[in-house]
Amino acid sequence: MRTATMNLMLAGGLLALGACVSAACASDSVSIGLLNMRIANNVNQTRSSSPNVINRAFKYYTDFSADTMVKGDSGLLAFTYPNPVPLATLMESFQTGSSAALHSVAANPGGTLPFIAAPQTFSGTSSGATLTMTIGAGIDASGVASFNITQVTIAPTLMGSMKFTSGTITISVGCLGDYNNDGGADGSDIQAFLLDWAAGGADADLNGDGGIDGGDVQTFFEHWEAGC
Repeated sequence: MRTATMNLMLAGGLLALGACVSAACASDSVSIGLLNMRIANNVNQTRSSSPNVINRAFKYYTDFSADTMVKGDSGLLAFTYPNPVPLATLMESFQTGSSAALHSVAANPGGTLPFIAAPQTFSGTSSGATLTMTIGAGIDASGVASFNITQVTIAPTLMGSMKFTSGTITISVGCLGDYNNDGGADGSDIQAFLLDWAAGGADADLNGDGGIDGGDVQTFFEHWEAGC
């Protein structure tokens, strides 16, 4: 009897594991490798977290890893950046303060999927080169996250291109109660939310119903009381 029970438990566990593997069990964060992605004129690229999927959430954080490095791949950029440099350093050399975009917060009112974060456009000039690119992230209906680099312009064209030599971008579930994004849910979040709510700010539409009303207050306090 004991053997039969154990066999049933084992079979159930294997079935659950098989379902988890095939369906890619959702988690609170997924990472996307950046190795060999290129930053080149008119080259659009997309990478995904497949088969890994992320949970539905009202807020997501997007973070580049500290070891994200790039180097010149062709043209004059290959001479200017012959060795890998941190992406943050490269961005700062083109536009002061731009490395702050390596951590971003995106609200997802209603907590539904698919979800597309507002794209961020980077543009700057360094050592005679002008670089413009748009970076974006999103999550499809099944929970697979994606990252893309589009609308890349490097001028003059003789500057060439660059590529990633290491690093990842991680998309993770954010804390809705941390309204001011300072890392915790406390009184300052209540103040920040109520100020936006009273002003009718779009960010205060936490339940995604298109209006700023009591439902958003209820949604906020439910998540705030749960903590981060």
